[in-house]
Amino acid sequence: MAYTYRIDPAERLAHLTFTETVTGPELGEPLFSVYQDAGWQAGYDTIWDFRAITQLLLDEGDLEELVSMDLDLDEIAGNGSDAIVMVREQDHFIGKLFLHLAKSTPRPNYLCCTLEEARTWLGLAEVPQVRRAAA
Repeated sequence: MAYTYRIDPAERLAHLTFTETVTGPELGEPLFSVYQDAGWQAGYDTIWDFRAITQLLLDEGDLEELVSMDLDLDEIAGNGSDAIVMVREQDHFIGKLFLHLAKSTPRPNYLCCTLEEARTWLGLAEVPQVRRAAA
């Protein structure tokens, strides 16, 4: 699994982007990395962006462990919301199972198909466009 993240204080948002094959045990690392980053503030929202992955290998036990981590890290996470972006149909099945299991967590979770949908649900502006310098 490869991932990157950026924290935008102006939007009170952490955006995590995943690529390649993602497995359940690996998902704890980015969660802890973001929450331990000096730029993180309790209450920021997060976008978990799985649009570029090639495989998502999670089972119910992995999802239960993620929910347990969410509960353990509740104080650090704060009262923000989590948008999960998945484009492949088979990933949506896993995402829906996670949402069902995560009902016990204090942070609202939402499963989306596009980054635009995630940003709208979080109450954020449109996706920022990259400006290119004139030649």
